[in-house]
Amino acid sequence: DTDTVYRRSGDEFIILLQGIKEEANTIYVADKIHNAMNKPFEIEGKKLEVSCSIGIALYPEHGTDSLTLAINADSAMYQAKAMGRSQTQIYVVQNGHQ
Repeated sequence: DTDTVYRRSGDEFIILLQGIKEEANTIYVADKIHNAMNKPFEIEGKKLEVSCSIGIALYPEHGTDSLTLAINADSAMYQAKAMGRSQTQIYVVQNGHQ
């Protein structure tokens, strides 16, 4: 009831999780998303297989405002994409810059 999902653009979505206290909880949620997305979908008699790359940014470690968090989660998502299919990456602060 407290989480929010919205479409950012094209095939990118942002999920806001309220009340997450530990990084491990975000990994747990990401694993649940991967498990759901890795199952084939059937649409109009055709099997569709999809995967997703997940980038995670945590408040306040990776930003204290929504724009910074979105930018850093996006950066982590591209790192996850570079690692291969169905990966999750938590944002890593680089060179002291958020």
